[in-house]
Amino acid sequence: MGQKPIGRPGPETAAIVRSIRHAMIDAGIDTTAELSRRSGLHHITLGRILAGTRRIDLEELVVIAEAFHLRPSELVALRRSTAGSLAAGTDSAEGTLPQDNPAAARLAPRPAEPDD
Repeated sequence: MGQKPIGRPGPETAAIVRSIRHAMIDAGIDTTAELSRRSGLHHITLGRILAGTRRIDLEELVVIAEAFHLRPSELVALRRSTAGSLAAGTDSAEGTLPQDNPAAARLAPRPAEPDD
């Protein structure tokens, strides 16, 4: 996607990585290869971002969010405790059911698309 972001990953990157990991769990994505397929980002780039060794740039955040059918702001807002994962049925930040949270509802696992 262009030049690599400059500098070491900081706490903001770590928070975004947590949001991405939660979104992956909630969407039933268990590999960087699957997220790579959905986002169009190279799996090595995703691996480095998820390992916290590479900062994420805005363009990457946008395509990752789109892979979950979310806006970047919705993806970043998913920060919450692991114990309150949407996969468990509630959004711990609000204590609401996924259907009450439009961003969470879009993360529900989708049926596999048939191969052509």
